[in-house]
Amino acid sequence: MSVNSILQQEEALEPHPADVNYGLLNCDLKTLDKTSAEFKTLEKYFHATEGSGWRKLKLKDIWSMKRQGEYERFNANKKIENRKLLWHGTNVAVVTAILKTGLRIMPHSGGRVGRGIYFASENNKSAGYVGTAHGKGIMFLNEVAIGKEHRITKDDSSLKVAPTGYDSVLACGQQEPECSHLALHI
Repeated sequence: MSVNSILQQEEALEPHPADVNYGLLNCDLKTLDKTSAEFKTLEKYFHATEGSGWRKLKLKDIWSMKRQGEYERFNANKKIENRKLLWHGTNVAVVTAILKTGLRIMPHSGGRVGRGIYFASENNKSAGYVGTAHGKGIMFLNEVAIGKEHRITKDDSSLKVAPTGYDSVLACGQQEPECSHLALHI
């Protein structure tokens, strides 16, 4: 056996660096087939939650994501009954961290309604928080356990947690998408 053939065999045994990095995410990602019922349903939801904002987004791909241990963590809050599908827009640079460890409150976070993880009912609103690379960005559609909502109509950046007796803070906007006609079984 020649030295070249031995080196080629050894190279074939080494995983590609992209596969190594993907494995470090501890996350299973799959592109949804654009002809699938799941893609069509989510595409319909995407358009139903566009809102009337100034930017119109174009849906390019939808990825299904399953993080290791996510089901168990989500199940720990299964008693919280009020749940909604909501959008989360974030900077492209943070996407890998979200895939690896999930959404979390960053130490220096704060915004219009204080510290927390921000979601929106309209994808257009979340798109404002997406740092795009070459005009492309990434948003997450999440099933959010909201629980009892503390509703506010003015910004309150002093909030650190939801007030006693509440599970979340809902900053009410001027409009809300009408999605009750969509059957989302995901």
